[in-house]
Amino acid sequence: MAQDMVEVMDTLGFGNFAVAGHDRGGRVAYRCALDHPERVARLAVLDVLPVDAVWHRADAEMALAFWPWSLLAQPEPLPERLLAAAPDAVLEHALGDAWGTPT
Repeated sequence: MAQDMVEVMDTLGFGNFAVAGHDRGGRVAYRCALDHPERVARLAVLDVLPVDAVWHRADAEMALAFWPWSLLAQPEPLPERLLAAAPDAVLEHALGDAWGTPT
């Protein structure tokens, strides 16, 4: 996704640009800045914890409760293939009571 952002900015004619991201988008923005420091003039990352801090504090309860976080950390194409195989099941679980109220 970070590479996609750079390609879109190229298409739009922007050599340098600012990037802001929230939650998972913050990780994409961070990756963009790491991979393309000469292109990213400013970076704002909101509401995201450093990955290493989360991994060091993770336990079985966290891994089971937030399984998409662990799944999405796997190398491609495993997460994409698993999510594409049962998207309804993923959404039902992610929007169910275990993750909060659907509203």
